[in-house]
Parts: sequence; structure tokens; C-alpha cells
Amino acid sequence: MDNLKRGVELINKLANIDSIATDVDGTITANRDGYFIPSEVIECIREIRKYNIMLIFVSANAFPVLYGLARYIGAKAIVSENGCIIASLNEHGREMNIYEICGRGYRELVSKIVSEMGDFLKESWQNDYRKYDFALIQKDNRVSHIELIQKIKKIVIKNGYDSKVNVNYSGYAFHITPKEGGKSVGLKKISEILGIELKNTLGIGDSYMDLEFIQLTGVKVAVRNADEDLKRNVDIITDEESGYGFAQICETIIDAKKLKLQSL
Repeated sequence: MDNLKRGVELINKLANIDSIATDVDGTITANRDGYFIPSEVIECIREIRKYNIMLIFVSANAFPVLYGLARYIGAKAIVSENGCIIASLNEHGREMNIYEICGRGYRELVSKIVSEMGDFLKESWQNDYRKYDFALIQKDNRVSHIELIQKIKKIVIKNGYDSKVNVNYSGYAFHITPKEGGKSVGLKKISEILGIELKNTLGIGDSYMDLEFIQLTGVKVAVRNADEDLKRNVDIITDEESGYGFAQICETIIDAKKLKLQSL
């Protein structure tokens, strides 16, 4: 009975969803290893627009990458650089309002890390287009990302930046993010700007780094191949992986809205 009651409550919540906050890499891509976005994702985004559901990209990606994606796919807003730069787009994606959340980036720290760990890490090509949050790519897969995070944190502490930055791993890259940033900070701010109620927002992702923004939302979702730390803290785990799971939850939202309309 408890499971049935919980299922009914979730359907009602899904019927009231008016915005989707989604991670990008590993969540709308075909898998967690590449960057191809399946046609199923494009189609479901087209369908949710018919129900006036706003799409928000919440990602560690650089601002130009997310803006280009949002403009051509049709997202209403973006939270980039792990919450350091956010923007809202007009109806046609040609104009945007940009807001910078973080005060400064620490590129010099990234240079110190690469100088000491050049055998293991390299700078992401996106760093040329980043202002606050900087990414490091793993070169040697024989070393675990946990061990690399520990090594990075030692350098951060040694150079006196431990009160200024956070170090995280997204599954794609290691990120050096100013303390005042964060995906949750960015989502809160953009929701205030757009007048979005987070209780009517669905949050979906694949990495434990996504939990900080997903936990703010009314319906919390992880794709099937997400990190276990994320899956333990959500309402729904999709049957399908990555982008196919994203498409599945979009279809479920639409079905819930249709059911609600039929009951009126």
C-alpha cells in the first residue's frame, strides 16, 4: 500500500512539472563515454515544449558550449561552469541575459597542479573558454580518480587555496571550482530570475556532482547508469541509460499530464 501511495504521489508531481533541470554529459548524451546526443532526446525536448515545460541545462561545461547547445536545441536557461555563470535565453535563443555568480577564477592554481601532475593530468581544451571553473582531464587511466583527487587536494592545501576552491570529479573531468559556485547556487539563482518554483521542477543527472542541484527539485531522477551515490538519493531511477533514460522520463511526464487532463 505504501508503494502504491508513493506511486500515486509521484504521478501527481510529474503532472505538475513545468520545468526540467538536467545535466548534459552522461545525462542527455547516449552514454557516459561520449558526446553524441540521440535523436530520442531531441524528439522528447520537442514534445515537452508543446506542454510549455522549460528546459534548463545545469552543467560543468564552459559557457559557450552550453549556450550553443541551448540555442539550437531550445533550452530556456543555462547554468554553466558548475554554477559560476548562468544565463536566460529569449524565445528564439538569439538574445540572453548573463549573470556571473563567482568573483574570480584560479587559473594560476590549475597551472601549479598541471606542473606537478603533468604525467597524470592535462588541461581541458575548454579552459581557454572558461572564466571561473577549470577542468583537468585524466591522462593515465591506471590511476583511480579517487587517488588523483587526493593528490590534487594536497596541492590545493599546500598552496593555500583550500578555503577558496572545491575539487570534484564529474566522470569526464576534475574540476577546480570557486567556493561561491556550485550547481545548486546556479539553479537557485536562475529559478528566481525566471520565476520558477523548484517544487515543480524535475532534476535529472548521472553524477554524484549532480546531487547538489537535484536535491533542490520537486522530483529527483537519476539515469540507470548514474553513480550509486546519486541513485541512493532520488525518487526515480530510469530503466534506460543516459540520454535514453532522459527521453523516458520526458515521456513519463507527458503521460502524467495527459492522465491529469483526462481526469478533469
